[in-house]
Amino acid sequence: MKYLIIYLIMFLFVVTPLGDICAQELKNRDDLSVYLPYLDGLNLEGLPQKAEDDKSLFACINGGAELYVKYGFCKALFQTYKTKNNKFLNLEIFEMKNADAAHSVYNLKAGSSGKRIKIGNEAVLEDYYLIFRKGRFYVSLTGSDSEKETRDDLIAIAKAVEEKIVSPEPLNRERLL
Repeated sequence: MKYLIIYLIMFLFVVTPLGDICAQELKNRDDLSVYLPYLDGLNLEGLPQKAEDDKSLFACINGGAELYVKYGFCKALFQTYKTKNNKFLNLEIFEMKNADAAHSVYNLKAGSSGKRIKIGNEAVLEDYYLIFRKGRFYVSLTGSDSEKETRDDLIAIAKAVEEKIVSPEPLNRERLL
């Protein structure tokens, strides 16, 4: 009986923290703002805009929403950053229905002229923007110019977002749309 009580006490010490971790993961799934990075020299400009259905996505990006809806958009988050040199950078995080959907959107947006970089599952850096995908997430960053400092800021933000996306699902190439 004594060992049973000790076992139960030890079990509670293990299960309780796991419950907290699971609760945090569920919060992450519900609120994309947990993926927003906070970096030195970059300040959030205004509040993030959220799109949690087709109507709100069209309100945020009228003219570009059709692509995301077609491939299985779930929700999105939009945030503008202001640099120490008063330049603006825009971050867009799209959670798609699965990794295949994010891969499809990435392939349509990536083109062939950008520089491939190692962020997420795949990424490309162009003159003034950077896109990448990781698991079911497609992420786009846009700068106000093509200066080296702007591109460095885009890379820093992308790496910070990528680190926060902790559980990507594997890509199933057989199910591509």
